[in-house]
Amino acid sequence: MRTPSALEGGELQSLDVNGTKRITLFINGNGEEEFSLEFAQEMRFGEVKLLIARKLGFNVELLRLFKEEGMEICEEEDLDFVRDGDKLVCSEGDDFDADTYVSAYRLIKLLGQGG
Repeated sequence: MRTPSALEGGELQSLDVNGTKRITLFINGNGEEEFSLEFAQEMRFGEVKLLIARKLGFNVELLRLFKEEGMEICEEEDLDFVRDGDKLVCSEGDDFDADTYVSAYRLIKLLGQGG
């Protein structure tokens, strides 16, 4: 079984199903559009940030990552809190927008009008 490697030529190489994390990315303030990303568990924080920035077309120097509840992921140790299947909110320098997920919901039917 081959160990997942980091970035080689700008792409992930030799990913092993058991050695990866799959996450869903949302752009801060826009919960309607989502992006999937897989990365090797052994990757460093800077490498993961670079992958995300390239995927979204963001400036890596401005990229900020947040967990669903708003906790910012800003250093190596914070990657331990990112689990397979997590959803992350990404911004290009802006603070976390809690309305990101609200915008993902659509009104299907109005129930009861009170009165």
